[in-house]
Amino acid sequence: MEQAERNAARISERISALPRVAIVLGSGLSNFVHAVERPVAFRYADLEGFPVPAVSGHSGSLVIGQIAGAPVAVLAGRGHYYE
Repeated sequence: MEQAERNAARISERISALPRVAIVLGSGLSNFVHAVERPVAFRYADLEGFPVPAVSGHSGSLVIGQIAGAPVAVLAGRGHYYE
């Protein structure tokens, strides 16, 4: 829980609004991240305890910004349970 709290504090310092929607991008959807306006990106590897995808082509980043005026969090690449 402490890792999550530290990550949340670190992220909160850099964003202007809390996301109301989260979108997890799977294979073939990585370009969707370019739809995020005013993006603030965090590499999974830089977030304590966050699983880093081992699948080739999954960027492994959390991008927070807006889409059509709505605050969103986009997870570009995801860890898999079996990794």
